[in-house]
Amino acid sequence: MSRVSPAFAATWASLLLLGACGPQWAPEDLPQLPDVDRSGYLEAVALQLDEAHAEVERKPVNAGANGRLGMLYRVYRDHEIAEIALRRARLLAPENVDWAYYHGEVLEQLADYEGSLAAMQQVLESEPDYSPASLRSGVLLTRLGRLDEATNVLETLLRSYSDDVGAHIALATIKERQGDLEGAAQSLRRALELAGDFGGGHYALSAVYRRQGREREADAHMFRFEASKAVSPPANDPRMVSLFRLNRSDKPLIGAAQVAKSRGDEQRALALLELAIERNPASPETRAALIAGYASNGEFARAGEHYREGIARSPGDAAILFSLGRLRLAEGRTSEAVEALTEVTVQTPQNALAWAWLGVSLERLGRSAAAGDAYTRALVADPRNLTARRFYAVWLLINAEPAVAAAELRRMALVSSVDSPRMWGYVANARFKDNDRPAAIASIDRGIEIAEYRGDRAAAAHLRRQRTELDRALRDQP
Repeated sequence: MSRVSPAFAATWASLLLLGACGPQWAPEDLPQLPDVDRSGYLEAVALQLDEAHAEVERKPVNAGANGRLGMLYRVYRDHEIAEIALRRARLLAPENVDWAYYHGEVLEQLADYEGSLAAMQQVLESEPDYSPASLRSGVLLTRLGRLDEATNVLETLLRSYSDDVGAHIALATIKERQGDLEGAAQSLRRALELAGDFGGGHYALSAVYRRQGREREADAHMFRFEASKAVSPPANDPRMVSLFRLNRSDKPLIGAAQVAKSRGDEQRALALLELAIERNPASPETRAALIAGYASNGEFARAGEHYREGIARSPGDAAILFSLGRLRLAEGRTSEAVEALTEVTVQTPQNALAWAWLGVSLERLGRSAAAGDAYTRALVADPRNLTARRFYAVWLLINAEPAVAAAELRRMALVSSVDSPRMWGYVANARFKDNDRPAAIASIDRGIEIAEYRGDRAAAAHLRRQRTELDRALRDQP
């Protein structure tokens, strides 16, 4: 919870007046900063915070020193300390709209929407054309239930900045709350047209379509969400861009790596992860991502180096062991993969991905029944996990009678997994190995149809190449 008094927003104007017209502030009269244990931060971050604290100690009534300290704590998501430091900055320089904006943004993070809205109004009085403040005002009014005012603010913003993606998303939220589902869908489609694929847009549009009963379109956008969930709309807020540039942790690099991977740029993703692990060598999650990335690229030696370094720093860590399982599976050392992944499921029995990949490993050893049990455990752990849903759907379609498979897919709410183009490629391979040629061709054609419906040109091209290879293999068979 915020440490801000509930009456903070109402009294802020008088505080600003006091700061502007009254005597200079004495250090003891300002809100007091707490002692902060900085030992838990990365070394580079702790040094950055130490320097900022030292600057405030040297200049306790300097607005810039206090404001910068608040910006740093906002970057590292310690919002309560950020709020105190930025409140000090605003009291010391009440006319400075930078501190008003950053303070208002932190108040929003702390769910003090009235205080945040007052700060945004101060910004707009000085900078009426600063569109990020207008957008935030519309969002805050929505959160306060003042929907008509929010709509007016957002529509006014769009008349000047018709390509503001955030404003279209915010309007979609209002329209959905008002029951105008088609209007909400239209606003979300416009946001996606302007920004391209980004996860939040596809997720929201999928939810709206599902409420409208448009299940196939909802499923299509949910799959596109899975492919682009690390992607956000382009930043359109110069002040927040400046703030996040202060970040010396590994988090921005990890986020950028996820975006690169979602766009198919594996080499850039790995390069960014290597930079991230330099900043934080003790992170088992980053180490695990590097192991998995190099393994999927066939760079087994490099993956092995990261495994040895990771396990030395974090013995028995589940994330490292999970990536070891993926590495051994890629290397064809399937029994070792089963051993590693089984240990992960013992340590973290709710880890759906570990159960899913254990199922794949068991299938490769010919242990089909055990694989089915592993996929079921994955879906019990996380019924919405897309990887587990796909793997289990493929297993059902290959191993069960069609009627049984269809019934089970419906029972487990896995029908949407049948609309994965990649999954139909897997099924085609399995049917071909079983000498069921018509079923193999039909599976490929089904995958191509789905990919074309979704506009997934890469998947459609991949499946067409697979179809050509399958046709060639069938011609070569006696």
